Amino acid sequence: MHARSEQQPARAKARVNNQRGEGALGLFTWITTGKLACSTRHHAGPVRYRGARKDGNQPQTESRITAMKTASGAGAYVLLVSACILSCTSLGLFGLFLWRGPFPVTRLNLTTSELMGFDGLLAILFFLQHSVMLRRSFRARLKRALPDHYQPALYAVASGAMLLLIPLLWQPVRLNLLSLHGPGRWLARGAFFAGLAGMLWGFGSLRHFDPLGGGPLLARLRSEPAPAPRLVIWGAYRWVRHPIYASFLLMIWASPDLTADRLLFNLLWTVWMVVGTLLEERDLAADFGDAYRKYQRSVPMLLPRSLGPPGQGRPAY
Repeated sequence: MHARSEQQPARAKARVNNQRGEGALGLFTWITTGKLACSTRHHAGPVRYRGARKDGNQPQTESRITAMKTASGAGAYVLLVSACILSCTSLGLFGLFLWRGPFPVTRLNLTTSELMGFDGLLAILFFLQHSVMLRRSFRARLKRALPDHYQPALYAVASGAMLLLIPLLWQPVRLNLLSLHGPGRWLARGAFFAGLAGMLWGFGSLRHFDPLGGGPLLARLRSEPAPAPRLVIWGAYRWVRHPIYASFLLMIWASPDLTADRLLFNLLWTVWMVVGTLLEERDLAADFGDAYRKYQRSVPMLLPRSLGPPGQGRPAY
């Protein structure tokens, strides 16, 4: 009896900590997946609803399941709408930022070196979020708390929110390094639109492009299998393996006015694009195996070798 009385406070404390730790997770899991989260470590017996009768029957079980599914569907659509709003808004403002330069919502009273450091920190924060969330190891860890079909939409929301910080908070440094005039200025502007056209061509070449992550999420709501990823070698992807990235690099450097902060922006984003592309190549080779390695050997990564697509034969997709 004495040993049992000493164990009871520890067990009671474990139950309290478990309830505190699982409350937020249980609510989030119920909203997104329609399932109640409980730990088998502290709940050895069956879960009883608070409103259960003393005879042991669970009241309104079917209605509770229906309510959970409704909440799951509502949470999924809220996530998709949020991804759409954030993505469209951030991309529109970011494109305007590339065209005309920064237009911050607030000006910081800092020295030139401090402003450059602040701008660099903004860029690095976006790079970390964007690259880390795409890695296979991170997705495997995230899967323990969030099902696979929610991850692409969550990534779209996070990326849109982080990208929005660039045009809204980037601080201009009025130290002009280069300004093009006359034909040179028009040539730079033309290169910007050429890069934009290349990005649109790259998006169109994907055939089943899903930037918001809605495909897996909607398939789950319809109780259908999620669309399997496919290796696309079509259109712009017959010239380079990453036409969207190559077009984006052309857009960021096609600026007729090169200030100190714009040079910092161009250098940081160029390095990140190259490093991020190499990391993505590693994941793609792991996903598609020998088919992608053969594609790597026949098609360049960012810069086309010729005006015609390398290799012969029908494109595969």
